[in-house]
Amino acid sequence: MSHCDDAVREAVIALGSLGERLQLNNVLTWDNQQANECHEYAVAEYGKAISHLRGQLSDGGEKLELQALIMCFLFTIFEFLQGSESGALVHLRHGLRILDKVHQPNRECSVLPAEEAMSLEMERTGVSMNSIIKTRVKPTMAKDAVLREELVRTYAVMENQALYWLSLESWEAPLLTNLQTMDRDPPNCEHFPTLEEAADALNYQINIVQEVRRTFISVEASHPSAALTSLLAFNRRKRERQIKQLLKWPSEVAAMQTRLANGWTDEMTYRINVMKMNYTITLLLLEGVFEPIGVVSNRDSELAFEEVIRLAKTILLPLSDEDRTDRIRRVVLANNKDINPDAMFSFYAGLIQPLYNTAIKCQNLTICHEAIGLLATRPWREGAWESAGMANIARTKCDDRVRITVAGGPKGRSSAAC
Repeated sequence: MSHCDDAVREAVIALGSLGERLQLNNVLTWDNQQANECHEYAVAEYGKAISHLRGQLSDGGEKLELQALIMCFLFTIFEFLQGSESGALVHLRHGLRILDKVHQPNRECSVLPAEEAMSLEMERTGVSMNSIIKTRVKPTMAKDAVLREELVRTYAVMENQALYWLSLESWEAPLLTNLQTMDRDPPNCEHFPTLEEAADALNYQINIVQEVRRTFISVEASHPSAALTSLLAFNRRKRERQIKQLLKWPSEVAAMQTRLANGWTDEMTYRINVMKMNYTITLLLLEGVFEPIGVVSNRDSELAFEEVIRLAKTILLPLSDEDRTDRIRRVVLANNKDINPDAMFSFYAGLIQPLYNTAIKCQNLTICHEAIGLLATRPWREGAWESAGMANIARTKCDDRVRITVAGGPKGRSSAAC
């Protein structure tokens, strides 16, 4: 499709140019002219893609929903690779709303203006464009059932991952699909005979935020007038029950290690350490669900972030590149059974996500840089995520926060350093 449609082709070119920019200079700064030219070209192509999409939506035609969904997907990736979480979320929300319209065709749905996603880049580069005209999307995707279902799955996974990577306090996605982990009985969280049971229980808890989201939307639909009061109270109680259950996990793991002490191996220690990294980050994220921004302070979580760094070092250091890559793959796959290791949208409870969260959320700049260093040195891949790419994004965010601190902080935003 990219070779025959102007909007898609330009979006793909923008992504390619941004990727070249990241290769030329692993930090988005203004010190490398060649890298800056790549970035400016990428932003220009991005703007042209949005303009062409606007024209297509204004003209009407078949398969507009499919076209808009593909574009929202590409735009989401573009903004995320720039380190713009807000821009990525704008496009992700637009795609989710289009999907919601497809599933509820009697409800009006609009493709909203894209300026919100591009405001920062327009300020930096001078790119300007008119607002996208709000256009009603006609439900024609029934003819593309297979691709539609794949897009539904993709957007559902993207939205669910956004909860973990961005620690969202709001829930934008419509109820489109159930995650497989939530379509089964909860695993035994009270007693772990083996490492497999311990990993299964933790992975279930990692996905429990999605169940909280689903419950929240269901209750909101049934009782819209209670959204500001009983809804939040109900979900906070549910969250507290999940936190209480999650807090049992470390003691059960310790008991399992005692029972299996005679046959314990280094490989088993590596597996447990990866689980502990994900447990630590998941607990921090779950504690922040449904709380106003700033209530849960990452400044108070420095010891937890330090523990993530310590555990990561036991797995990543010191090893040759080949041995380390082999160890990471063995450990991560063993902890995430039944997941295709090469699939683009495979999301593991591995090392990258805990280190990335540490890099962008810890208030101690030294710890942030240490996490970035572990991600960037001798990079590796875990399903959808590549460590060096995530290190680049985290470094950009940290540098931005340092500049905000030096400048005194913009109105309405925290001026704390990374």
